[in-house]
Amino acid sequence: MLAKNLKVVTGLLSVITISGALAPTVTVLAEENNQIKLTNEQTSTQETYVLNENNQNYNQAVKYLKENASSFSVKYFEAYFYGKTVTSKNRDELLNGYLEFLSTKPHSRVGIEVILGIIASAIAIIQGMYNVGRYAAKQCVSRGILSKKEYKPNGGWIMAGITASFGFPAALGFDDYMYNR
Repeated sequence: MLAKNLKVVTGLLSVITISGALAPTVTVLAEENNQIKLTNEQTSTQETYVLNENNQNYNQAVKYLKENASSFSVKYFEAYFYGKTVTSKNRDELLNGYLEFLSTKPHSRVGIEVILGIIASAIAIIQGMYNVGRYAAKQCVSRGILSKKEYKPNGGWIMAGITASFGFPAALGFDDYMYNR
């Protein structure tokens, strides 16, 4: 999930940066190649625009988010960027502000919650496997298949077989039961 969110944010930043930087880049190249001097009026209309539904950059970003992100991403993007004026000087500030804006939203804490959930699940699985090993040892003793006295001299081989078949936690549970731990 984190990789997908990172992909969405990276794609979004690319769309905004590349499409917003396109007009100034074309202007600079034209100036260098043709040695044409542009007045402030000409460059200011090309470098400044407002993000709303009439702006192509804004529409591209919203379209990209609707195709690749969650509805929260679209909602947050629209809430933050709608009506903001973009210039060649404030683009980076807007993007940094947007990342700070996203960090205050509840869905930004999902990453740590997912990691903690994975750790808790792993602990539960290991504990379950340990309990399975103890239960298997208890059944072996109660059914007369293997006694604790018989286990002690051959415990290493038996534990190796259980480890290969069922994993180390199950073997440890089996061993702990046989040694009364």
